[in-house]
Amino acid sequence: MSILPLRDGSTGFRFQVFGVQGLFRRRAFKKLWNIGSGETCNKINFGKNVLYIQKSKPSRHFARFAG
Repeated sequence: MSILPLRDGSTGFRFQVFGVQGLFRRRAFKKLWNIGSGETCNKINFGKNVLYIQKSKPSRHFARFAG
């Protein structure tokens, strides 16, 4: 298990738990409520919070991530 701060100075953290990589970020203003998917990860928006979880076989990997 590894938890590290984000490298861009925004509010949130990167994590790696049980081999699953992801990141959590908190927005300042905009609120969203949805679920989405991209090349690298799935995202869950809940209010001002967003959770990104890397797919098991992504087309691109997170660079120099936690852990």
